[in-house]
Amino acid sequence: MKNTLRAVSALFLIVALIAAPVFSGRAEAQAKGQSTDSLTAQELGYGAGSFVTSLFYTPVKVTYAVLGLVVGGLGWVVTAGRTDVTKNIIAPAVRGDYVVAPSHLRGEKPLVFIGTTDSPPAR
Repeated sequence: MKNTLRAVSALFLIVALIAAPVFSGRAEAQAKGQSTDSLTAQELGYGAGSFVTSLFYTPVKVTYAVLGLVVGGLGWVVTAGRTDVTKNIIAPAVRGDYVVAPSHLRGEKPLVFIGTTDSPPAR
């Protein structure tokens, strides 16, 4: 019973993650007065592609961020508490994109693996 509940929950989550871009794309197309049939199939493809790509990309990015945190902490200890050194190690590791979005696959937005040491942009 417990395994069945987990399987159903996982299936529901996968369907929701793949279908979310479809519904948002449909609403945008209707607002612009465009046909939604071809956009629905296209958005479904981008949603599925971003989901599958994120399955591989996200663990790599999280591992990189955790290693950056560890190395940054060691850098802080070795340099006797110099926060500028720590910031220059940790900030690029933890900033950036953790999930591949459909906009990344369409080329509308760059996929940032290594972040910058500048302040994050206001959203």
